[in-house]
Amino acid sequence: MDPSSPAFEAAQAKCQKLMPGGGPPIPGSTTHPSAQALAQMLKVSQCMRRHGIPEFPDPGSSIPSHKAGIRVITDMHGVILALPFSLDLWSAAFAQAEVACNFAMQLPERA
Repeated sequence: MDPSSPAFEAAQAKCQKLMPGGGPPIPGSTTHPSAQALAQMLKVSQCMRRHGIPEFPDPGSSIPSHKAGIRVITDMHGVILALPFSLDLWSAAFAQAEVACNFAMQLPERA
């Protein structure tokens, strides 16, 4: 089944409470990160851009309802990062920026 299909998303919304930890965030939903967590991720985003990753997004507190152009949506302590397909997560530049910015994310399998 296609995870982006309306049927899958409806089933996920109904069954999410049964998943460990409540399951992954639902598109269009809002998280409630602490001001400290949001400020820290904003610093990371700014640092990543300063270190050669211009398409690294600012953090937010809502899950994008449209996933077009988004490779990864990650929830880090309630802070949402919607990483675009244009961002090469496996590049040497990205790895160097992660180290410089003290940021480590678990990467998805390379497609």
